[in-house]
Amino acid sequence: MLPVATDKSSVHHAPYSVKLLTATDRKAIDMSDQPPIGTPNVNVPPPPPRSGRSWTRWVLIGGGGCLMLVVLMLLGFAGCLAAFSGGVDEASNDSKSAPKAKIGEPLRVGDVTWVVEDAKMVTELTSTYDKPIHGNFVVVNFTFTNEGKEATTLDTASMTLIDSEGRKSEADPDKFGYIPDDRNIFLENVNPGVTEEGQAIFTVAPSSTGFKLELGDADLLSDEHGIVPLGI
Repeated sequence: MLPVATDKSSVHHAPYSVKLLTATDRKAIDMSDQPPIGTPNVNVPPPPPRSGRSWTRWVLIGGGGCLMLVVLMLLGFAGCLAAFSGGVDEASNDSKSAPKAKIGEPLRVGDVTWVVEDAKMVTELTSTYDKPIHGNFVVVNFTFTNEGKEATTLDTASMTLIDSEGRKSEADPDKFGYIPDDRNIFLENVNPGVTEEGQAIFTVAPSSTGFKLELGDADLLSDEHGIVPLGI
């Protein structure tokens, strides 16, 4: 194989060019060499509750509570009114159905028989032991018979004086000193089958009239009673 002669002058080299880096390119290169910047781990608090909705909720709760209170008050008032009306009707019915007797007639109430002998209005009370006193008084003489099987005691609560306006009075303990000794039987034992004579003094208003005497059983737990119109 024959050698081939080469002529260096016949070899052409490809032209090349040099590009200068701008400032922007250098900054891009520098930034590419940097490690990536991570997002900082920061705890972000939740957004505060909306004050408008909370205020509305409490208004609704408060309004509901007030409405419930009003309803309860109305129910209580209706109950009291019904109880009062029922009590008045019951008292009226009891008064109509209670046994009655005239002055001088026997009145049986439970284990007691009453007889109202007389009744009068006076403005002065006299006594052997106390000075006379003036006022407005109703004096009632009566007999009391124990029909039970045991001894009993007469209490002022067993006698109630009622005037035409429905005002009620009990025998006045302060006037016991003006009752004759042989008729002062309050708080005294009365044996079974025994009849005692008694007297009761009631302090009343000056304008009171139309009196009737409500007499009950000697047993204070009993609600039995009878009526005697006094005619004064």
